[in-house]
Amino acid sequence: MLHSTTKYLAGHCDVLSGAVVAKTDDSFFQRIRTIQAQGGAVASPFDCWLVLRGIRTLPYRVRGHCGNARCVAECLSRHPRVEAVHFPGLPGHPGHAVAAKQMQDFGGMLSFQVRGGKDEALAVAARLRIFTRQRASAVR
Repeated sequence: MLHSTTKYLAGHCDVLSGAVVAKTDDSFFQRIRTIQAQGGAVASPFDCWLVLRGIRTLPYRVRGHCGNARCVAECLSRHPRVEAVHFPGLPGHPGHAVAAKQMQDFGGMLSFQVRGGKDEALAVAARLRIFTRQRASAVR
C-alpha cells in the first residue's frame, strides 16, 4: 500500500513524504526497495522527525476533521440545491451501518452532487472563493 504521510500524519504543511507498506517481503516488494535504494527515494532524518512530531497531534486533528466533515455533510444534506451528499456518517448513506461498525468516527472526507448536473456543478465551483471558519450555530 502507498500512503501519503504529508497531510494526515505530518499535519503541519512542512514536509512532503510517503510510505510504502507491504504485508510480505516478496519479489515485488524487493523491486520497490531496489528502486528506492538506487534512486535515493528515502526521507531524510529531519523529514522523518517532522512526521513523527505530527503524529503526536494526529488524534486531535482527526477528531476535528471528522467533526467538521459531519457538520458540512449535515448542512449540505439540507440544502435545496444539493442532490446527494456522499459521507458515511449520514444515516441515509448506503454504507452507514458498515462504517458505524468498523470505525470510531466517519472520517474527514466527503463529496456532494449539485442538483442540475455538470453545468450547475461547474457554476457552483466557479463561484467558490474561500472557506472561512464559522461557529456551528451561525451556519445556515
